[in-house]
Amino acid sequence: MSLGTYFKRIFNRNVRRSRFAKKHAAPNVSMINQVLPKENSVFVSVPEPETGFPETSSEPDSTIIIIYQDENHNALRSPEIISGNRGDKLNVTFKEFENFDLIKITGFTSVFSMEYGAITLTYRKKNAGLVWIFCQDMDDRHFLQKPVFIRGGLNDEYSLSSPAVLGYSVKHASGPVTGFFKDRQQVVTYYYRRDEYADVSYDIGFLRFKDFYCCSDAPNGRKTRVVIAKNTVWQIFETIELVSGEKWHCLGGNIWACFNHDLMEYSSVQPQKTLKLENRFSDCINLKIKAKIDFVPNKKLFLYDRPFGTKISSIPDGKIVTLTARHRENGIIWFKIGDFGWTIFEYLKF
Repeated sequence: MSLGTYFKRIFNRNVRRSRFAKKHAAPNVSMINQVLPKENSVFVSVPEPETGFPETSSEPDSTIIIIYQDENHNALRSPEIISGNRGDKLNVTFKEFENFDLIKITGFTSVFSMEYGAITLTYRKKNAGLVWIFCQDMDDRHFLQKPVFIRGGLNDEYSLSSPAVLGYSVKHASGPVTGFFKDRQQVVTYYYRRDEYADVSYDIGFLRFKDFYCCSDAPNGRKTRVVIAKNTVWQIFETIELVSGEKWHCLGGNIWACFNHDLMEYSSVQPQKTLKLENRFSDCINLKIKAKIDFVPNKKLFLYDRPFGTKISSIPDGKIVTLTARHRENGIIWFKIGDFGWTIFEYLKF
């Protein structure tokens, strides 16, 4: 049904109601005076009192519909329909809606001026706080891609799905992956693991090397210049088991060894040949020289709180640094970079 047809139906309905009210209204005093005889058969008419207002039609000849909608033309409530006489003032209060702002009015008028008219009020949902989405490697905690966010109206519902990251599978998430936009910011973090990783463990163990061994900088990574000496014992800080069945052990820093029964022995307790912690830094030498980080272009090198210790920070490749101490242990030379942490000789250029 067109808007014009709808208006005509409303207008005709109002006219019928007006005619019905007029037909059944109480008799007019002036008409009674004209019909009923008075004394001496003299008919007397009583003049109607003057009101001071111009005579107007009792039947409305103008109809206005008020439409409330959002930016997508969805109705926020039923339309209001108001009828009156042309030239009369339009007295109306526009509705307010929680979490919405009025942004546009079309067809506005302050008087009844046409047979049919329409006023359309458009509202916009108030903006809510953003929902941020982070993707992170659950094993080394580095971010896998640039954080993104979604936005929506206050109290609107949302539901997230984990972004696809090449070479990774999502394992779990923290934060509200489904919910409603609030007046404050919300954060969701998805944690991923490499597809080639079957399991990751941080159980402490020890390896005794039966022969010389050349280390890698990561599981299945590049060979480094670090060679483990024969008959030395190294502590294990992290173990990664690949889907292929290989087990890689982190011996501190970026030093990794793939377990091989012919080349090494594993022990869950500390062998006698392992150096005691209090004797490890007895040969530490203080110094103050410049060097350049020589790692992988556009990558950051992890630094440790002590030789073979725990990761505490990272530093970009190519950065000029000041070395403040040197320590040698099991044939590996470690350098301290100011207050940032320790790294090995192989990642420095002098």
